[in-house]
Amino acid sequence: MLTVNKVILAVCLAVFVSLFSFAVFNNKGILRTTDLNRKLDDIKISISRLENENQVLVEAIHSYKSEDFQIEKIAREDLGMAKKNEVIIKIVKEKKYKSK
Repeated sequence: MLTVNKVILAVCLAVFVSLFSFAVFNNKGILRTTDLNRKLDDIKISISRLENENQVLVEAIHSYKSEDFQIEKIAREDLGMAKKNEVIIKIVKEKKYKSK
């Protein structure tokens, strides 16, 4: 025969297991919170890395805007531009074909 103490103990144990399961496996439970905190840390690291990269790029842009040499270098190398009365000589390498 079950005694009152055993019934109360069984009910308390069932309630505890239910609450524990709810706290761990719920959408807002411990496992989900831990996973979201890890993802948040990863995102913060990415943001920090991207902010540093953006700062380097901003400094490069300011450098290019303020230094005539940098502007001229880009114009010559990337855009193929030349100064007034300057002649551009382009060297084209020949492809060697094997005779059959």
